Amino acid sequence: MSNGGGSYAQQDLDGDTGAEFAYRLTVEDFEEAISAQAWRSPGKLICSWLALLAGWAGSALFFDLRVYGWIITLAAAVGVMYQRLVAERRAKARKAADAAEFRMVANDHGVVISSAERGSAAAEWTHFRSYLETPRLFVLVRGTRLTPTLIVFPKRGAQSAEDLERLRSLLHGRLKRV
Repeated sequence: MSNGGGSYAQQDLDGDTGAEFAYRLTVEDFEEAISAQAWRSPGKLICSWLALLAGWAGSALFFDLRVYGWIITLAAAVGVMYQRLVAERRAKARKAADAAEFRMVANDHGVVISSAERGSAAAEWTHFRSYLETPRLFVLVRGTRLTPTLIVFPKRGAQSAEDLERLRSLLHGRLKRV
């Protein structure tokens, strides 16, 4: 995203051909976005296998502790890794949440996000890799699979029901849904 001041950003902020959202981001918004993105990534497979392995190890403990004693260590390691993953996601969400009021305008060219406290930034659709939709959010994904950047738009920020449909239509026509 390029910082504001450019004609693209000002033109799209002034235009009313796209979808408009006004919102404050919360920790819950980011937790939901991070979690949704994680479950749609290659890491989901790893987490699923680890959970399956932990379940198997836990059930094996009930049958014969002497034979499966090594599983205690494995199950504890999986539990610790899962706990760390959850704690890391929550820490990222707390760090990303901001009390600033944001305004987002999306149209055929891209997205402009502005805030009185943070200025404005604009990005064309080609800057994004994909998007995902949850019951409460739209999430745009930039960057690589290993280091994704998530741009979060809470649905509660839509100025009207038509804005939700406009944004959904813009995203569907320009980005891959994951």
